[in-house]
Amino acid sequence: MRFVRDLAYLTVATVSAPVWLTRLLLTGKIRTDWPARLGRGRDHGEKTGRRILVHAVSVGEVNAIRCLVDGLEGDARIEVVVATTTDTGWARARDVFGTERVVRYPLDFSWSVARFLDRVRPDVVVLTELEVWPTFVATCVARSIPVAVINGRLTARSAKRYGLVRGLVQNTFARLALVAVQNEAYAARFASLGVPPECVEVTGTMKWDTASIADEVAGAETLAKELGIDRTRPLVVAGSTAPEEHALLLDAIPPGAQLLCAPRRPEWFDEAASTLAPCVRRSHGSSQSGSDRFLLDTIGELRAAYALADLVIIGRSFGVRHGS
Repeated sequence: MRFVRDLAYLTVATVSAPVWLTRLLLTGKIRTDWPARLGRGRDHGEKTGRRILVHAVSVGEVNAIRCLVDGLEGDARIEVVVATTTDTGWARARDVFGTERVVRYPLDFSWSVARFLDRVRPDVVVLTELEVWPTFVATCVARSIPVAVINGRLTARSAKRYGLVRGLVQNTFARLALVAVQNEAYAARFASLGVPPECVEVTGTMKWDTASIADEVAGAETLAKELGIDRTRPLVVAGSTAPEEHALLLDAIPPGAQLLCAPRRPEWFDEAASTLAPCVRRSHGSSQSGSDRFLLDTIGELRAAYALADLVIIGRSFGVRHGS
């Protein structure tokens, strides 16, 4: 079966090549570190305890698993390796967890997955939200490595798509040892795709676990000073914005207020800078320009920006790309 999947993946990649190559040229979003995505890289050496591999796709998932990783590492019998998919997730994970235990999650080709598991040698695999790839799961099960999903999230739209190929995915979902989901609706959808009901637990969303209530957030005042934000004037912070929203925000901001935008994706930074011009870009260092428009084109500082805000707007709420 794995050879059939490999052939299917290669066929889809070949047929869709013009589409994703055009997208790369238009967005500038070029994936890096392809050898690691194909399973190559350094060996992780002898184990000091039971090795748990936790996979987080991108920045949001990396932030969400921090409490889990900290809790696991409180047990001297456990060591944790974190795998990520996106470049931004990779950079954030290395900042949070250090460089030695962060790896790239492999593409779902049989040879990539085999190389990856040979190098990392996990005893348990934990996937975040909905990264259930058939070859990866099947190979883990064949090696007697339990696979769990945490912070499980399966929207009605995704469930409908999976339902169209239920015969192809049911066996994969049935092999999961545990699925800890955010709510009852997600639980029902995972069960409908083949996860045994006794393996599904409703545990809530892990992103609440990372929330903190404090009078001050580390780095907030430094961010304000280096961007040149006037702390005597109102500041609107729009986080995780989409390209079509920046012009809307500019039109909506009243005179005298300041606007800071943090686009959701790095490939949207330059377009946002053009729309918000003239603006101060965080990536360009300190500024004392007196501008009232700011662009947070870095990773890992949004929480500090929110701490400075008089009003917070969550992006992807007003354009065509609703939701995360």
